[in-house]
Amino acid sequence: MKEPCLLRVLCVLQVVAFILIGLAAYAKAVAYIVDISVMGGIIACGVFLLIIASIGVIGTVLHHQVTLFFVSFFLLQCR
Repeated sequence: MKEPCLLRVLCVLQVVAFILIGLAAYAKAVAYIVDISVMGGIIACGVFLLIIASIGVIGTVLHHQVTLFFVSFFLLQCR
């Protein structure tokens, strides 16, 4: 019964990733961020979270333990 909880957490990570990407794009559009490296870093962080969360959702749906191990390993290494 842990899989639905993990699926919800990974879906929330995907939402957070989309918010990070959208926030960086909006801040650049209104010229709030003038340094391109800061905006690139925020977008890269969002894309990285999106990729890891998507792989985790696929692993959860397919019940693939190796994929879930690597996703949890990457998430624990990023803290």
